[in-house]
Amino acid sequence: MTPKAEQDQLKAELLTKVMVGALLGGVSTRHIENLVRRGRMPEPTYIDRHPRWSRVALTDWISAGCPIVNTDKFRQWQVSNELND
Repeated sequence: MTPKAEQDQLKAELLTKVMVGALLGGVSTRHIENLVRRGRMPEPTYIDRHPRWSRVALTDWISAGCPIVNTDKFRQWQVSNELND
């Protein structure tokens, strides 16, 4: 495989926030940011300050029932949310 073909294949396997939103049924990019911040979704890899998600990692996460991926972040969010109530 040529370097250009490898680069094109890699780009096809990485998803932008908009593409992730579509994959998750049309959720907003803000909702995706909230899910990541709360530890409920896999974190992206950043390429030149642009978040990208692996298509394989996301489809595996969805197939597993969208489990919490970072329990520490999720607990911190729960505690801060309870304090604000």
